[in-house]
Amino acid sequence: MTSKELFLFASYHKNFPVPKASYVCPIHAGKAISKTSLPFEGDNTGDHISHLNEFYSELTVIYWVWKNFNREYVKYWGIVHYRRFFCNDTFIGRIKKKSIYSYAATQQALDAVLNDTLEQSFLEDFKEYDVILQRPMYVYKKKGIIKSINQHYGDEHFASDWKVTQDILLEKYPEYKKSIHFFDQPKMSFFNMMMAPWHVWDDYLEWLFDILFEVDKQIQKAEDPYQRRVMGYLSERLINLYFFHNSQYKIKYYPIASFEK
Repeated sequence: MTSKELFLFASYHKNFPVPKASYVCPIHAGKAISKTSLPFEGDNTGDHISHLNEFYSELTVIYWVWKNFNREYVKYWGIVHYRRFFCNDTFIGRIKKKSIYSYAATQQALDAVLNDTLEQSFLEDFKEYDVILQRPMYVYKKKGIIKSINQHYGDEHFASDWKVTQDILLEKYPEYKKSIHFFDQPKMSFFNMMMAPWHVWDDYLEWLFDILFEVDKQIQKAEDPYQRRVMGYLSERLINLYFFHNSQYKIKYYPIASFEK
């Protein structure tokens, strides 16, 4: 693999077009338990948690990159999804900036968005910023009803899992008592998508997996396939708290291109 300043590791679990951009590196998520054969590297070599993909979702790819990828190859790296990528804003007149832009799920659309200009935008931003995350959006806003992160998790998933997570967080990291009120607000970045240099990833992932592996021991996994992705849903909230608490990091927010039309 050729050394680059930036790699976006894209989590795939099924056949889907892969961007031709040289900075996008597809990884087969959950390959250890997959019945699908994809034509690129999986997250099941070396130090890995690939077999836990049904619970951890894209975190198995993040863990694999963190533990196994040769750091000499890349300075900055990020995690994206086979159908969700960071993108530049698209403006039509004075349209308001969005958190998500929708595109057709085609090779042509992927290659139009994941172009050299986008790569240069990321690299330019890393001259000033430490982290790239998705532009925050409401967790729930319908018919005049706005929910907080706490409320939404309890409504969509299992409130008991969320309580266990917060209890473990505060037991292990009591300094977060001053910032956990973040979960009372209605907006956050979604999808566990992030870009950063290695040292930022190291600090964040040591903290994250220290919490999640303990949560994993204490909660009962649901039978429903959607709810079984519990560790992914929990981390989706925790990443927001981490960067709220660690305010020394300068964050640049990008929208997401969703290829689902």
